[in-house]
Amino acid sequence: KDIIMSSLLIFAVLHILFNTCIAAEKEYVSETLMVINKKIQNSNTPNRGGIYHHNCVSSSSHYMNQTYVEDIVARLRMDHTNFSTLVSARRLEASAYLLQAALLLRTGDIVETGIYMGGSSIVMLKLMKEFDLCNKHFWGFDSFIGLPPLRKEDKKLTFGSDSQMDVGFWASSEKTFIHKLKIHDVWNESTVHVVKGWFNETCRVAEVKQISFLRLDGDLFDSTWDAISALYKRVVPGGYIYVDDFGSFEGCRDAVNLFRQRNGIFEPLQYIRENNNNGKTPDLSIILFEAVWWQKRISRIY
Repeated sequence: KDIIMSSLLIFAVLHILFNTCIAAEKEYVSETLMVINKKIQNSNTPNRGGIYHHNCVSSSSHYMNQTYVEDIVARLRMDHTNFSTLVSARRLEASAYLLQAALLLRTGDIVETGIYMGGSSIVMLKLMKEFDLCNKHFWGFDSFIGLPPLRKEDKKLTFGSDSQMDVGFWASSEKTFIHKLKIHDVWNESTVHVVKGWFNETCRVAEVKQISFLRLDGDLFDSTWDAISALYKRVVPGGYIYVDDFGSFEGCRDAVNLFRQRNGIFEPLQYIRENNNNGKTPDLSIILFEAVWWQKRISRIY
């Protein structure tokens, strides 16, 4: 009897742990949303100056709604003919949450460096079309001839193996990008700006003045460094910075870490966890992530 009772107890404990792991994995998406909502609540107070503008808040019932965002991403990803992206569903959803938070800020446009064929741009522009009540503009930067020359560290993935990337990888065209936006009815030549060229030549002279959401997707050290070093100072207090390849490529991670160190940026990085084990039972001891984000501090601390 004692053996049977012990076995049943062990089975019950394992069953609870298993369900807890599954629940944690399913609820991962809301982590980013909860963190953002908490930051908004803490920031939009009288002593913080109220960086979020009430006139920019939509009264729609599905604003900042997880199910609504997931539905948009899922429907787009099923359109294999007119929607192309290298970004996972979870990172697209996280980008959408950050974009929605950025739309609440009083000032600042939306900027993406590394737009490829427009996958993540389309997601954000769809949300901007429905929820942007403060007339923010979208700026998309890309060489449209693929990756520039790689450094040694760009050849290494963060988990140790070699990357197969090379010069010219992931080339698209400005015409293809605009065509994709038109298909999804999010192209507006007065509010969508496409900037063609290498980031070290375009970002510093770009006409964008203030940024509320800076989405970096440059893969390499130089592409990440050139973009963030030119554009970070234009991110408004309380604005959001997202780096898509921080957890994938050593070059990208080194660029972000070096920039943060040199500029005294100590805001904590928020990790966007990927789906573990290809849909099998999640191993929560292994945290897989490719993207990180942080919110620029609202006032300088000396």
